[in-house]
Amino acid sequence: MKSVKEIVLEQLKQELDVQIAAQKDEIETSRQFKGIMESHHDTYKQEAQAKSVVLGKRIGELESSIQTIKAMNGAGNNNMLKIFALAGETDMRIILAPVAARDYGDIRIVSANAPVGVALLGAAAGDTIKIGPNEFIVESIKDSVE
Repeated sequence: MKSVKEIVLEQLKQELDVQIAAQKDEIETSRQFKGIMESHHDTYKQEAQAKSVVLGKRIGELESSIQTIKAMNGAGNNNMLKIFALAGETDMRIILAPVAARDYGDIRIVSANAPVGVALLGAAAGDTIKIGPNEFIVESIKDSVE
């Protein structure tokens, strides 16, 4: 059995590894085009450098998110780091986290700032919540995945 916190951290770390590898690739691409900017290769170098900067920002965000989640102790009743089973036109399972992350199998990991996250913040089992035009019943709220 895995805790929701472990799942979210695992997914964020996987994304962090992907972003770091992509940044390394862009840095290597940039290095391949040395010299003064006088040819079409300059465009490739500039593009690689720009991508590297964007990836660096995302890496910083992911590292910050990982630290935030590690510091969370589960206290409080705001439903953060919980998994919700929702029944509606389409059944789904959602993890509510401070930041969105890659899905964990069939479980979506959503930010508390997303519309679905806002709807789940104060929800309790048995509540009906509205997400856009759709209504869902909160069937259960758990701390771990079996």
